[in-house]
Amino acid sequence: MSIAVNVSPVRNFRAGLRTGLRPDWLARSAVAAGGLGAIVIGLELVKPIHVTSPSGRAALETLIALSAIFTARLLVANFQDSGRLPDLMLLCALSAVSLTDFAYCAVPALAAGVRPEAGGGARLACGLIVSAAFAAAALAPSRAIRYPGPRTIGAAILVGASIVTLSQLIEQATGSHWNATLQDVGIQGAIGHPVALIVQLVAAALLVVSALAFLRRARRGEGRAGLLAGAAFLLTAARLQYLALPAVATDWITPREGLRVAA
Repeated sequence: MSIAVNVSPVRNFRAGLRTGLRPDWLARSAVAAGGLGAIVIGLELVKPIHVTSPSGRAALETLIALSAIFTARLLVANFQDSGRLPDLMLLCALSAVSLTDFAYCAVPALAAGVRPEAGGGARLACGLIVSAAFAAAALAPSRAIRYPGPRTIGAAILVGASIVTLSQLIEQATGSHWNATLQDVGIQGAIGHPVALIVQLVAAALLVVSALAFLRRARRGEGRAGLLAGAAFLLTAARLQYLALPAVATDWITPREGLRVAA
């Protein structure tokens, strides 16, 4: 497998962070993102809202997919430039979360029909593993990989893709299918699926740990870590929307979609 990426966009990105965006400003922005996510989820718990728009939902999912592709390109170039372990783990986590969203959110939204989003136990497992991967990337020592070549990058992407496949195989083998219905609303609806509730809360907790670890690195002068902290806070809020809407239809636009786009 050969992956050739020009590292100049990453160098320009880093230069922009050094000259235009100060680390302390990025850290404060990350905290603001966390506060915004908390407000959104608080309002959702009071009164869950959604807009029915098949075309709008499909457009948002397409935007999220394109953003993930662009981000993956930056992460590949960044790892080729730095060769650091956290950058490789971030690439693995992004591959997993992108494929999870594509399989369980984008594809159902682009297909005809109105039904709850698919995934069940497999999607829960993917979300938990992805959150753990983000936490591992945030807490990993900033050391260089011995062989930071194309094969290492390909292996990281393959591991991310394997998470989705493995979760599906486990669900099929164990028969642990789970799906909430659109009538499940609010915390009472979430409590009706205790295993799913626990998994979602654990995944959210891991993302909070990731955000705090990135925030700590940002305050030490790592500019990019502030951006990653903000993204982790927004993903935490998107995960916690489960408390307000355990199930989302394929043609609904909810605050969760806005949080995912922002992240």
